[in-house]
Amino acid sequence: MAPGDYQRQLRLRAARRLIAQGRPIGAAAAQAGFSDQSHLTRWFIRCYGITPGGYQRATLASPRPEPEGVAVGVAEPRAAGGGLAERCDVRPWQPGRP
Repeated sequence: MAPGDYQRQLRLRAARRLIAQGRPIGAAAAQAGFSDQSHLTRWFIRCYGITPGGYQRATLASPRPEPEGVAVGVAEPRAAGGGLAERCDVRPWQPGRP
């Protein structure tokens, strides 16, 4: 994995954690190190298959919080996009999965 891909993965995880805590998406994007909200949204959709807003609505509606350091409902990377699996290192999030 290239250093830039690794850094993006860390930023996505940080943003996902902040979004699950109820922070505004723009603030989560900035705090996680993305240049702007649209940059976060592009990569969030590519890697998780859901918009940050959709993820936030689903996580805030669920009764249990996301465990620290554990991705909710993710295990395998997406294969689409030519090398995207290596850049994301996650499977798209799906509602209703533990």
